[in-house]
Parts: sequence; C-alpha cells; structure tokens
Amino acid sequence: MKKSTLRNLGIGFLASAVITGLYTTFVQGNAPVPGVELNSIFERTSAETESQLAEREAEVQSLVSDRESLLSEREQLDESFSVISSLEGEIASLQRDNASLTRLTGNQDETTPTNDTDNEGDESQGQELTEEATTTPEAEPDTVGSFTVESGSTSSDIAQQLESQGFIASASEFQELLDAWGLHESIQSGTYNLNSDMSIHDIASILTNGAYYYY
Repeated sequence: MKKSTLRNLGIGFLASAVITGLYTTFVQGNAPVPGVELNSIFERTSAETESQLAEREAEVQSLVSDRESLLSEREQLDESFSVISSLEGEIASLQRDNASLTRLTGNQDETTPTNDTDNEGDESQGQELTEEATTTPEAEPDTVGSFTVESGSTSSDIAQQLESQGFIASASEFQELLDAWGLHESIQSGTYNLNSDMSIHDIASILTNGAYYYY
C-alpha cells in the first residue's frame, strides 16, 4: 500500500475516535474515561455552587442585620444627644435665673434701710415740718424815703443808686426803659420822695417831672 493511503486511513480512524468520544460525552452523558460519569461531575459542581451561594446569602443577611443594628444604635444615640442638649439648655436657664435672683437679693440688701434709720428719718422730717409750720416768713418792709439826683449824674449812676437804695429791683431794667424812651436828658436833679411799691414807670415819670407818661 502506498504511504498516502496509510496516512488517509490513520486520519480517518483518528477522526472517527474523536467523533465517537464527543458523541459519548455530550449526547449520552458518559465521560470518555472508564469509571467516570459526566453527570456526577456536573451534579457535584452544581452542589458546590449552591453551597457557595448559600454561604454568600448568609453573609449578606448577616451584614444586613448588622446594618440594622447599627442604625438602631445610631437612633438611640441621637435621642440621647437630644436629651443631653435639652438638659444643658435647662441648666443654663436655671443658672441665669439664679444669677438674676442673686443680683436682686444683693440690691435689696444694699437699698433696704434698717428700722432705726427709718425712725430717725421720720422723726427728723417731722421736726422739720413742725418748724416750717410754726415759722412764718417775715415780710420785707417797703422802702420809703427821699432820693436825691445829683447834678451831672448819668442815667446809669441814677439806676444803680435806685437799686442800691431798694427803690427798684433791677438797675438794668430801669436803664432799658430810659434808653427806649430817650429820657437821659429829661431827668431833673433834685430830691424826690419815693418808695419801693412804685413801678419803674412811676419813678421815671417822677424823676422827669412828668416828661414820661405811662398808661
């Protein structure tokens, strides 16, 4: 036989063996190795996969449970912090109230007089009121007398003399009257009878011999 023929026969036998093995493995479910079944391999692999999945699910459930537990603890901590904040606010308010009461108490202690002081003050006020009630003011006597205008005296000198002798209350007011009516040269020298009941208008009329009239 020729070599090419032998080669073709060998290739044919090899292809037939491969096809037979594939058919046996994938169609009939039998492994090409004696004593080994392909179904058992698949079943074992599937069982291992399911076991791993169950373990993963258990781990996930454990993580979820831990997360829920942490969230619950966090809520409890938030409530505790809220209670603490409320207590701190109440403590601060009580401290402020206490400080205010302390200040008020201190002010009352400083401003509240003793009974002895009150009695002494009442007695002193009573004595002052009694003295004021029994003492009557003395009326100032009227100034009555003669007033002399010297020759050559100025209106300012005359006004000052009238004030100093008690006939008028204000020299400046009398001077303003003379300035307003131009009575400086109208005043006549001489002696006049005056009294403090007269107004500055009356005195001006007397000193000018009637040159000034006031109604």
